Amino acid sequence: MAAGRHALLWLCIFACLLGGFAAHVHALVPRADRVINAVADANKAGHRLRALRFQVNLRIGEGPAVAVGELVSHPTGLARLELRAPGGLVERHILLGNQHSAARNARVLVRPRAFLPPLFVLQSDSGTVLDAALGTLGVDRRTIGLAPCGENDCYVIGDPTRAVRKPRFVPAAEADAETAAAQASDEAHAEERFFPALWVDTVDHQIRAVESRAGVRVTLGPYVKFEQQLVPLWWTIDEPGKRQVRFEVEGCVEVNAPAAAFSKSWLMTPGIEDRPPTDQDVTSTSLEPLPPTPAVSGGPLAADLEELGFDDRPDAGAYEGDFD
Repeated sequence: MAAGRHALLWLCIFACLLGGFAAHVHALVPRADRVINAVADANKAGHRLRALRFQVNLRIGEGPAVAVGELVSHPTGLARLELRAPGGLVERHILLGNQHSAARNARVLVRPRAFLPPLFVLQSDSGTVLDAALGTLGVDRRTIGLAPCGENDCYVIGDPTRAVRKPRFVPAAEADAETAAAQASDEAHAEERFFPALWVDTVDHQIRAVESRAGVRVTLGPYVKFEQQLVPLWWTIDEPGKRQVRFEVEGCVEVNAPAAAFSKSWLMTPGIEDRPPTDQDVTSTSLEPLPPTPAVSGGPLAADLEELGFDDRPDAGAYEGDFD
């Protein structure tokens, strides 16, 4: 009898300690809407509220730069990317909200790489706008947790497997029902391999990563200033079954980018230069081309293009090639 009482006492002590720890963790994690508002404030402080044009270099895996490019991101969820590689390869991507299309040398890519990250979440000017943007990405804004990310910790919005729940004591019968419900929820989540999520630094409230339902993870590097804009120095994109790609930012500037600049017809006109003008050149209508592609040692030369999926036959039509 005495042994049973001691066991029950230790069990109660352990439950109290565990509950106290859970309560402490919960107290450290604010509501998701507060974090979303803080991210919007960081966007404002970083001067990222208008359309931005990034000059980038593309690397595949651990290799050298294989292409140069230009990415234009608009706060409304529009984006476009042009990549140029040696041998005349020109690849273009368009993002219209959550609809992604791409073409290489005016030929449609059937299954393009996820080269266009949703950078528009870095440009939302209010919590309401960012909340709507996360909704288009499928992120559950009611769910928030805490996880390590680099040297700091991150709030993770949208991933139920990382959610922090407020501890509370309930009657045994109710606890059994909640346990059964939690098990059913875990089983349902097990069927979903990935969860759309936003990772936010707990210190400066800058976005550190974006994850999609398809399992694509965009990890953003340290933020640095180009002109007045505070933007990531690089970002990596990890897709299931693909080698990691890394975009390194060489420059960033605000641009005037009308909706027409993101037309799908742009994908099929690789010879026409229609770059949105910068604020310093707002009246320009004919835009200078990208700088010439550097002859990078080890990069894909003309003889290597077939290995990358490039097909220059006139009857090639739509195909599945990509930067692998």
